[in-house]
Amino acid sequence: MKIEIVGIFDKGVPNNERITLKVLQDCNLMYYSVGKTVYSGPNNISNALKEIFWFSPREVKSGDYIWLYTGNGSEHTHSNTSGTTTHNFYWRLPKTIFHSIDDCAVLFENNNWQTSPRT
Repeated sequence: MKIEIVGIFDKGVPNNERITLKVLQDCNLMYYSVGKTVYSGPNNISNALKEIFWFSPREVKSGDYIWLYTGNGSEHTHSNTSGTTTHNFYWRLPKTIFHSIDDCAVLFENNNWQTSPRT
């Protein structure tokens, strides 16, 4: 995977709760999504995803950071002193979602997908 999860920060704090990701290789975010689930055991997670955020198309560079806030805001970027960029996204959920030590985020690389036909 070309992106990794760094961690979840400010759990339970409205408009500050966020998942931080780091870009390991240049890529387009349109191929990535993040889901929220829970640990079902010491080394297992539940397959019952509660929320999914699929990133919009955006080219990101190795060393960049992605901050996905669970609250409201406007997508924007800012330059870091290291020469990298932080890309800010907003899930726009009505409340925070990471409250328990068992809550976790799962990063998916979606290189192929299919939708159901419109009926």
